[in-house]
Amino acid sequence: MAKDKQRIQPGTIYLAPAGYHMLIEGQDMISLNLEAPVAYSRPSIDVLFQSAARIYGADLVAVVLTGANRDGADGIRAVKNVGGTTVIQCPGNAEMGDMPRASLDTGCVDHLMMLEEIPAFLDQIGGT
Repeated sequence: MAKDKQRIQPGTIYLAPAGYHMLIEGQDMISLNLEAPVAYSRPSIDVLFQSAARIYGADLVAVVLTGANRDGADGIRAVKNVGGTTVIQCPGNAEMGDMPRASLDTGCVDHLMMLEEIPAFLDQIGGT
């Protein structure tokens, strides 16, 4: 679970704690806040993607998986607008396809993949 002001470590997955938005500050720090929900969500992946897009620009890879609302669509646009790479789980392959479908509808998706394909793709583009 991510902690406020925690340094980002390569090869580590961070999960936002329930009830907190997770953002990226500087090049290597996580920030948590209690600002209003976005798209009925807190944490909101839009908040994370938008902050990460400002920091990492074209080096960012954003992945949207299963979910029940449109959270992620605005973040995917932000990532694409800075030249980042966007990856979406096929809505039909998702347990709940609303979130990946909303992202797909933005027209800002670089890669549409089955869930099982995403880890190998991330390994490939990560250079491992």
